[in-house]
Amino acid sequence: MLNKKKIAIIGAGHIAHAFVAGLCRGGKVDPKAITLSGPHPEKFSDLGKKYGVRVTSDNRQAAKSADIIFICVRPNVVNQVAKEIKGDLGRNAIIISVAAGVTFGLLNRYFLGKMWKIVRVLPNIPIAFGKGVVAYTDNGQLNKKDNEIVGSIFSPLGIVVKCKNEEEMNRLNVITGCGTGYVAYFIDAVKDVAKSYGFGTEMPGKIAMETFWGTLYQLKQTNQSPQELVTAVATKGGITEEIINNLEKKNFRKILKSSIDLGLAKMGKVTKELEKDQR
Repeated sequence: MLNKKKIAIIGAGHIAHAFVAGLCRGGKVDPKAITLSGPHPEKFSDLGKKYGVRVTSDNRQAAKSADIIFICVRPNVVNQVAKEIKGDLGRNAIIISVAAGVTFGLLNRYFLGKMWKIVRVLPNIPIAFGKGVVAYTDNGQLNKKDNEIVGSIFSPLGIVVKCKNEEEMNRLNVITGCGTGYVAYFIDAVKDVAKSYGFGTEMPGKIAMETFWGTLYQLKQTNQSPQELVTAVATKGGITEEIINNLEKKNFRKILKSSIDLGLAKMGKVTKELEKDQR
C-alpha cells in the first residue's frame, strides 16, 4: 500500500478520474488515502462513493497533508494551482504534473525554486483500466526511495516508460497520450463506412469495435507483428491488398506522421505561450 502514502489528485477532468480509477484498481494504494479535489465536487461525488476516495473543492487542504500531489489541470491553470498550494506542501512532497507543455522550467517558476521533487507524466486514458502507457521523467531531485515510490504508483496503470528528458517524453506523448484519440477516430471512421453500407445505426459501431478488438487479440495471442498480420490477410491479388494499396497510394502513413508532427508542434506552442505569460 505504498506505506500508506497520502495522495492528492487536483483536477476534476477525465485524466484525473482515470488516475483515481487506475490507482484504486491497481491495489497498491489505499483508496482512503486519496483525495480528489476540484471545483463543484458534487459533480464527481459518485466517483468518491464508487472507489471510496475523499472528494473536496479545497485544493490547499487536499495538498496540505499529501505526500504525493498529482496536478491534473489544464496547462494554463497550473500556475494558479501552484500559487494556491505551494505554501501548504511538505518539503518531501512529490509533485506530479500531468499538464502537457508545462516544462520543469515553468514548474520551478510556479513553485518558486528548484528544490522541489517534481515528476512530469503524460499518460493516456486507458490507465483507468491498467491498460495505459505512462511516459514520465523527473527533475533530478528525487532520491532512490522517491523513484521507487513513483515507479510503484505507475506500474499498475500499464506500460511505464521513464524518458531521458522532456523532449523524449513529448514525442512519446503524441504517440500514446494523443494516440487514444486518433485510434478511436479511426475506429469511428470504420463505423461510418459500415453505416454507409446499410448496417443500421447500432450495428456499425459493434462491427468496428469487434474488428479492432479481435485484431488486437489475434496479435497478442499469436505474437505476430502487425506487418506479418497485414501480409497474412492481404493475399496477392486479393481484396484486402486492393484496400491497403490504395491507402499506400494516398500516403496514409505520411498523412498520419505529418498530423502527429503537428501535435508535437502544438505542444511547443503551448509552452511558448506559457513562457510568454511569465515575462
